[in-house]
Amino acid sequence: MKPKDLKHKYSWKERRPFLDQNILFIPEYYFDHESFEMPSWESLFQNQNPLHLEICSGNGEWIIERAKCEPNVNWIAVEKKFERVRKIWSKSMNQNLKNLWI
Repeated sequence: MKPKDLKHKYSWKERRPFLDQNILFIPEYYFDHESFEMPSWESLFQNQNPLHLEICSGNGEWIIERAKCEPNVNWIAVEKKFERVRKIWSKSMNQNLKNLWI
């Protein structure tokens, strides 16, 4: 998979949060947050392993390596820039990491 394979899910007018392919996407300028209900981390990861978070994950080198080395830890990469999300997503999908959400 290449980063460009990850597309925006909705048009600007349709924008809303979505969960798909190990990504939680919350769009800018979204004003109806009350209608979105976040599922539990246990339901997303399908386990109760410890949860670790990296804020500002950049292109994902560090968190991808951590997720590979520590498969019994659930990892969350927080990144604001969609281009970086695409890069992390691509690396995660290519390495079949099930313990990483972005």
